[in-house]
Amino acid sequence: MLTLYVASRGHSPAHIGRILALRTSTIRSHLERGRARYRAAGLPTNNRTALRAALEADGWTLPAHAWIEAGRP
Repeated sequence: MLTLYVASRGHSPAHIGRILALRTSTIRSHLERGRARYRAAGLPTNNRTALRAALEADGWTLPAHAWIEAGRP
């Protein structure tokens, strides 16, 4: 869910909720818990860019250039 949120298309919590058939509040709760875990580890996650960097560092998502090189938007 975090990777959908930080994707280059920047899906909103409401859009992710519609895709996954979950409430927007559930999506926001998951996002906040994920961000809290990174903050507890000393990593900033106050915006999508910082959260994406943390996810890339942990191997949960690929850097934007890797997607572009693979022909994916």
